[in-house]
Parts: sequence; structure tokens; C-alpha cells
Amino acid sequence: MEVNHLVEYCCTPTIFHRNERILRTLVINGRAWLCAQDLGRLMGIGLVDQRLAKLDADQHCKVTLMTGGHERERVMVTDCGRLRCWFTT
Repeated sequence: MEVNHLVEYCCTPTIFHRNERILRTLVINGRAWLCAQDLGRLMGIGLVDQRLAKLDADQHCKVTLMTGGHERERVMVTDCGRLRCWFTT
């Protein structure tokens, strides 16, 4: 599965806490982006490529996030992509 790189630099996410878990988010070009791995953990659903494969190219991307002093590349999904990825069969 090919995933787009939306930004070429490291981003510091806004972090939300829920049930002792985190959700890393970004706003890029006025759109909310959510970390797919964090969403899967929060919802109790394993992150699988089949779910992300349902998304259009503009609904997911890879971004380098700065979290806890470390840079890590993560797959991010738009809010619309989140709904399509986790709530459709």
C-alpha cells in the first residue's frame, strides 16, 4: 500500500488523553489528521493494512511526529478517513 508523505519535516502533535491512552493529532492545511495507530488502540481495533486500503489517497499520509523527544514516522488519517476506515465493512 502506497502512503503519501504530506509534510517533509517533523511535526509536534497535539496530544489528547483518554482512558490512559493518547491520541496524537495535527492540523495541516486546515484539516484535522489523527494518528491511525492511536485510533486503533483507543477503539480496541488492531491497525491492519486492509482498513487503510479502503481510504482514498487524500485521506491518509505518513508524517514524522516528534513525541517524547523522538522522531517517529506514523500513518495519519483525516477525520473523514477515520469514519470510513473503522465504521464501514
